[in-house]
This record gives sequence, structure tokens and C-alpha cells, in this order.
Amino acid sequence: MAAKLMILRGLSEAFTALYNSLDHSSLIVGIYCTPDIFAAMSFELFTELPIWFIFLCILLGALYSGGLYFRNRRNPRVNSKVFLYLLSVLRFASATLLSILLLNPLLKYVDRDIQKPQVILAVDNSSSMVQSRDSALVRDNLPKVALGLEENLKDKFEVIRIQVGEGVELNESVDFSQKRSNLESVIAERHNLFSGSRGRGIILLSDGIYNSGKHPGYAALKSDVPVHTIGFGDTTVRRDLSVQDVRMNAITFLGNEFPVEVDVLATKAEGVRSEVSIWSGGSKLGSESIVIEKDRFTKTVRFNLSAAKDGSNDFIVRFAPADGEYNRRNNTAYAATEVIDGRQRILISAHAPHPDIAALRSLIEAKDQYEVDVRLGDLSSVDKDRFDLVITHQMPTNGMELDYLKGLRDRQIPMLNILGTATSISHWNSLGADVTIQGNNRNYNQAQGSWNRQFDLFELDDENSAFLNTFPPLIVPFGQYQSRGNGHTALLQKIGQVKTQMPLLVLSKADRYKRLVFCGEGLWRWKLYEFEERENNEVFSDFFSKLVQFLALKEDSRKFRVFPSKRNLFENEQITFRAEVYNDNYEAVNKNNVELIIRNDSGEVFNYNFVPRGRFYHLEPGSLPPGSYSFTAKTTMAGRALNAAGSFIVKPLVIEQLRLTADHKMLRQVAENSNGLFAYPLPDDVSRIVRSLVENGNSESVVRSYSTFKDIIDMKWLFYLIFGLLALEWGMRRWAGSY
Repeated sequence: MAAKLMILRGLSEAFTALYNSLDHSSLIVGIYCTPDIFAAMSFELFTELPIWFIFLCILLGALYSGGLYFRNRRNPRVNSKVFLYLLSVLRFASATLLSILLLNPLLKYVDRDIQKPQVILAVDNSSSMVQSRDSALVRDNLPKVALGLEENLKDKFEVIRIQVGEGVELNESVDFSQKRSNLESVIAERHNLFSGSRGRGIILLSDGIYNSGKHPGYAALKSDVPVHTIGFGDTTVRRDLSVQDVRMNAITFLGNEFPVEVDVLATKAEGVRSEVSIWSGGSKLGSESIVIEKDRFTKTVRFNLSAAKDGSNDFIVRFAPADGEYNRRNNTAYAATEVIDGRQRILISAHAPHPDIAALRSLIEAKDQYEVDVRLGDLSSVDKDRFDLVITHQMPTNGMELDYLKGLRDRQIPMLNILGTATSISHWNSLGADVTIQGNNRNYNQAQGSWNRQFDLFELDDENSAFLNTFPPLIVPFGQYQSRGNGHTALLQKIGQVKTQMPLLVLSKADRYKRLVFCGEGLWRWKLYEFEERENNEVFSDFFSKLVQFLALKEDSRKFRVFPSKRNLFENEQITFRAEVYNDNYEAVNKNNVELIIRNDSGEVFNYNFVPRGRFYHLEPGSLPPGSYSFTAKTTMAGRALNAAGSFIVKPLVIEQLRLTADHKMLRQVAENSNGLFAYPLPDDVSRIVRSLVENGNSESVVRSYSTFKDIIDMKWLFYLIFGLLALEWGMRRWAGSY
């Protein structure tokens, strides 16, 4: 008896010491476990009550199972010690688990995300990689080198496989089908490819030939990670005669002579006699004999041609091949010019100088078909009838300028009116314009433009219209805007974050008289903004060119018109067609079936049907093979057959064939400028790059932890475990003849 009391006293003291050691300021206790089988995961168990309640649950399970199975041993089967202990263990486990569930335990999972440093493995997928004589070796060896690099690096790094052509693509398959080589894009896009600061290097597998984007060597100077390069391709210089460039005016005028300049290059062809010729419509327009004087020979050949017919004029330039020349695909080049009948005169008139005027003038003067005159201040001496289009800026400011605008209106001279802070709103409203403003000259708003998708007088692609919506706000008069019924709103005002229904840009056409109203000044900011964002003015120029073309273009009296998106395009560009059908009142209709037939110079015929879009028709045949094409379109209107015809040319994109000699010197420059290494595709040489990446001290992985919580009582497997324990115990008791 004394021994039992001593044991109980010892247990009591142990529980008391354990209880006193617990932090009673909190009711949550965690048990942290990290089993070896979970290399990247650990978990913690939380209960709402102190930890010693779990020991009470264990004690309760032990007392319950012991009292149940050790108080009655009359059944001979149950008296077996092994059988008895097994039953008690089953009951102990189920009772303990059930009592622990009463504590409402939570399980906290701590997932460990092992983030390896990243390496970009970029493969040049341009066609020049397999245009040289060792193309079979490149096709066979390059995938092996890329796979070997990935295998050797994947233990330490996350390898990002990309292709390089006109840009970068996250794609592992390589088919050498890209028509351009923009090697600089790998370095420029590195921040978008890497995750955060995990980037450690770039490995570029290429022949070093680039023909798009900036010089890769200069781009490498700005790289914050080393760019390692592996040189493929044949560096042997072979005999080659090529047309490097053809320059001519994009637009010329009917009856004028225009110059054509052709740059030719010859290598390893000293003493060879050849000929440069220019052709159009199967006729030779001019030629010049050339004697190649040295191993690397360049020359500019000049022709003077006459613009004999209006419309698109297509030309083919040929550099006669030499014996033994390996690459003859670069001996031919295509070019085109648009011949128009007469230059259109545009007047920009304003009350005072303004940056908007300079921005618009530079844009319009860049187009050869326009002649620009600027007049400021006194406009009384202006001969209005000399001009095909008049642009006014912040006018009218007084009654004299109002009379000037009325004179333009009465003569039905197309106008582009730009309103601003100097515009007299009362005089403007008295002009009877398509937009009137109920306000005054003292209050103004800052309003961005928001492209109206319902506008259909001309098309603007989705990318350009989305970028146009980001342009800086213009200064617009404050007030209520009203637009007349014949006005078409191209841009709506967006004031702050609110898109309004007030017009910012309205175009109108009535009785062949066209006018455009821009309800704000500050267009020069648009030009500067785009140049800062994209280093060009393509969207600004394209948008205002469409506006000026809409106003200055002579009215076409045809009732059926078909326009290709371009009359000269490359084979990788998509061509689209727009068709317009008008009734006797010159109202656009789109209820008729419109067919288009395209024929190439080989006699093949392609048939299409236009799809109505807005008030007009639209067709996207997609990209077409290189060649000269003609098209005819037909429809019916009031029982009469209507036809339209035209032509266009698809030029082959031969830029990848202009140079086939691998440029390993450039690849060395890229590596040196970025503290990288250059290697040949040999195992020992490539292994230097792997060692450099692994041994530079930045190849350690980063471990990040993420916690998730879950109620244990919601775990289905625990239910099945407890049910299984009770079912097994019940079955064994039945077998023993006990209940």
C-alpha cells in the first residue's frame, strides 16, 4: 500500500511541475514536428485549452480501456494476454482520439517553397541558323547542347527555356522558322522572364547574326546578369552577291521622275562581272553593269524612273548571280511606291504661336502628298480657295476670325477646328458647328480621350486605341456639350476616372462637306508622351494621318469601293480589306452579299466573302505567300451589278538570307560586355559556363515558408481511422464471444 502511495505522489508532483512550467497567459499551445519524410513541409498542432488537457485525454483513454478490459477476465478467450492487450490498445486509441477532438484542435501546415536561382537558356530560332552549309550539324548538335546544359544546371538552378526570333517566346521546341533575329530582346526582356531577384545569368545559343532591334553588344553593357554565349554556324566567308537595300520615295506624283537607290554587296567575288537591273510588270526599266573589284565590294546603283501611272507601282531589283555562288536567295529585292495625281495643300491658321502647331506641322510635312502653309495673326490676305484643307487652332477669338471661319464653311472647304483656352465660346456657338458648348471662357477641365468603339468612319486597331486612351489629358472648355445629328464621335472625354458621354473629337460629313472638331488643346503632349514611352510616334502619327486623310481626301463618287489595308506588305504581315457600298443617296448599306476574288501571279484563285462590321464590310484573308496579287470584288445594288478592282504585292522577308556568315565576334562582345563567357558547342568548352554559374557564389536556393490552417475534425481520414479502430475492436470482441 505504501508503495502505491509513493507512486501516486510521484505522478502528482510530476504533473504539478509540468503544469507550473506552462505559459498560462495564452490558451494556445503549439507542438512543432518535422518528420524526415517531409523535406519541404512541417506542421504544428494547436488546441484551445492548455497542453495538460491533452494528457488528461490520454489518461482518460488509458483509464477507460483499462477499466473495461482488466476488470473482467472470466471469458477464457479474453484472458489471453496478447488478445487482451490488443483490445485495450484499440479502445485506448479510439477513446483518446475522440476526447482530443473535444478540444477543437487545429493543424497548422508550414509548407516550404524552395526557390532556386534562375538561368535563362535562350535558343536562336531564326532561319539563318540553318541556312549555311553546316545546317545539318546545327539541327543535330544544338538540341543536345541545350539539353546537356539544362541537365547540368537543373540541380542548382531553375532553367527557363525560351526561343529568340522577332522577339522572345516561352517555348522549348525549335524549328528555325523565325524571319528575323532580335537578339537584343533576350537582354531587354530579362526582368519580365526572371521572378524577382532570382536571375543569375543568360545563356544564348546563336550564330550571332541579328537584323532587328538594337546592337546586342551595346545592350549587354546594361545587363545586370552575365550573358554567356555559345557560337553556332559557319564563320567561313563564301562567294555571295546580294541586294542589301532599295530606297525610293514612298509617294511620288504622276508625271514626275523619282530616284531609286540600290545598295549591293559582293564577297569573295573579285573580278566577277555582273548586272544590277530594275523591273516592273515584266519589263526591264533600267540596268547597270558592275565589275567587282575586291573581295568585299559595296556599291550604290542609282536609277531615275518616271511615274507613268497612278496607284501602286511595284518593282523588282535583281543582282545577277555569279558562278559558284552558294546563296542566291538574296539576289532579288522588292520595292514599291504610290503614285498620286497632284499634291494637296493644307493651311494651318492660328491666332498665336502654340506647340500644337509645330507638332501637327511636323507630322503632316512628313507625308510627301501634302504641302503645308502656316499663317498666324491677320488672315485677311489668305486665299481660301488655294487650299484643300484648313486647320484652325483656338479660333475664333473675335468677330473677324468668326467671319473667316464662316467664309471657309460657305466654300465647303474641309476644316479641322481645335478649341482651346483662347477660343471665344460665344463666337464658336454662333458658327453653327457640329459641337456647341454651354459654358464660358473662364473655366476649363483636364480631359483624357477615350476611344469610342461605335465609331466607324475609319478603323483603329485595338492595340493603338488602347494606347491612345493612356495619352495625357487635354485642356477642354468646361460646360455642357451638344453634338448635332450628323456628327460621329471618335473620342469621348474622360475626366479623372469618370468616362463621360461628352465628345472630345467629332467628325462630320454632310453633302460631301467634311469637318472635324477637337475640343481641347495640348496635342503636343501626346507626341512627347508616346516618344517617352515607346521612343517613336507611330500611334500619334497614324491617328492624325487618318484624320487628315479623312478630311483632305477627295470625295469618291463610286458606290462600291474596296480598300486593302496595305498595297505593299511583307509575307509575315496580315492583310485586311474594307468594302463600302452606298445607295443612290450615298448612304452606307451593309445588307448585300460582297464577294472578293484574289489572284496571284501564278494564276491561282482565292474566293472570300466579306463580313458586315458597323456600316461597312470587313475581311481578313490572313497572310499570303510572296508575289504580285490582283483582286476583284462584286456585289449588287438595286438589281445592278457593281464591281471594284485593285492590286497589291506581298514581299518576301529575305532579311535572314542577306547574311549567312556566323558572327562569333559579336557574340564575344556580348559576353565580354556583360562579364560572361563565350564558348563553342564542345563539351569541355560548354562546361566552363556551367562551372562559372555554379561557382560564382550566387547559386544557393532560397527557402520561403507558407502557413495554412485546418480543423482536425474536418479531416475525413481521421473519421475513417476512428471508425476502423472501433470496428476492429467490435469484430474481435464478437469473435471472442463478448459484447
